[in-house]
Amino acid sequence: MKKDWKVGDTAYCYSGNHQGELSEGKIVSLLDLEGYSYRQYVIAIPTGIDDLLVVRDALTMADKKDGQIGFWEMARERYQKNKEKL
Repeated sequence: MKKDWKVGDTAYCYSGNHQGELSEGKIVSLLDLEGYSYRQYVIAIPTGIDDLLVVRDALTMADKKDGQIGFWEMARERYQKNKEKL
C-alpha cells in the first residue's frame, strides 16, 4: 500500500456510480484533520464540466488504474502473515 502520497500524484479511487472502475485524479491537497486516524487527501477528478473534488485516505486509493485500493492490499498482506504463522 502506498503511504507517501504527495500533492500532484496521480491517484485512483472509486467515486459516484463507478460500476467497478477506478476514477483517475490528481491529489490537490493534504488534510490532517483532528479526530481522524489517517491523513486525508483531496483528489480532483476531471469531468466534462468542472473537476469533481473527493476526499479519500490511503486505504481507499490506488496508485495504478488496474491496482487495488490500499485496504485490499493491507488485508492481503495481513492474510499472508497470518497464513505463514500456521
